Amino acid sequence: MHITSAVLLITITLIHPQGQSLSRSIGEKLNELSGAISRAVNNVERSGVQQPAHTVAGRLEQAQRWLNNPSMDDKGLGQQAIGLIVEEGKKVASGLTGPAQSGILALCEEVDSLSQQLSEMCRRGQGETPQAQAVARALSSKLKELKDKIQTACGGQSCGGLCGHHNAPQTVH
Repeated sequence: MHITSAVLLITITLIHPQGQSLSRSIGEKLNELSGAISRAVNNVERSGVQQPAHTVAGRLEQAQRWLNNPSMDDKGLGQQAIGLIVEEGKKVASGLTGPAQSGILALCEEVDSLSQQLSEMCRRGQGETPQAQAVARALSSKLKELKDKIQTACGGQSCGGLCGHHNAPQTVH
């Protein structure tokens, strides 16, 4: 039990005539809650459920793991990471104009299209075919290109949640 909870329980015990019973009941409920939280954390850790990374480096790493072996079942993590990079690219592009904006949006569409194509091939059990490998290589290359364009649009700094910072993109004309 935490110190704050203990102080609250002692205070209730001293002030309220039925304080002992109430404090005992609250203490039991807090212990139950603590146990439930511990079990939930353990279950998530054991299940191997992974969340998409919060930085471009982490997302690219997750995507690259899937692209290196598209037939591997990563429970959609690689594709989800790619989707988040595309989403971030679109956010950055919305703050740009002209060729910088259209360049990033075109790359976002290309990456999204290649990702869907590869995902469909994997769904049909064709993740290890030469065609799937070629799509994975093209997708990997386009992802890196998209990351570079996003970082360039941000003036070499990290943008939004992509790289773990929250700087607004610079308008590039």
